[in-house]
Amino acid sequence: MTTTRRLKTLRPAKDFEMDLLVEQDSENYSAVARFDGTMGTEPFFVPPHWHKHHDEYITVLEGRMTVTLDGRETVLTPEAGSIFIPRRTVHSFRGFHGEKTVFEERNQPAGIYKALFFNDVFQMGKSPNFWLAVRSAIDGDLYAHLPLGSKLLDELFIIVFGTVARLFAPAKPKAL
Repeated sequence: MTTTRRLKTLRPAKDFEMDLLVEQDSENYSAVARFDGTMGTEPFFVPPHWHKHHDEYITVLEGRMTVTLDGRETVLTPEAGSIFIPRRTVHSFRGFHGEKTVFEERNQPAGIYKALFFNDVFQMGKSPNFWLAVRSAIDGDLYAHLPLGSKLLDELFIIVFGTVARLFAPAKPKAL
């Protein structure tokens, strides 16, 4: 039987938290995010982005959320199972007003890099400002998808602004 250990809990918003987990004796890391769906708050939204070097598996454990892959929306529920997001696929996530959502993200290849990314981007205990977001993105294999629709421009944007952000955004934490 596999034992999962919580490495850290991040709370970037009063209605949103994320547990960074690892399976004992393995490199299988995951993040379980919880949006409590408090009435009067905006549902969570992860803007369109893509990854150059890793794939993702998203599983809704409780509630539901909209997953958009290359412009096509799917409502993901626990009954639907996991959805596979191949690297270089533009994707975003959105919760529903007044609904609790719990979902898990696993990455391929396995490793601690995604836990380090989440720890970095949420290091201030709130949603990141622009400069921390782009500095975290350049260090964490995340490319914001710009309205122009070109992955080359997406990469250039993150490279230029992420490099500039290294001059004054908070440094990447060395460990969890």
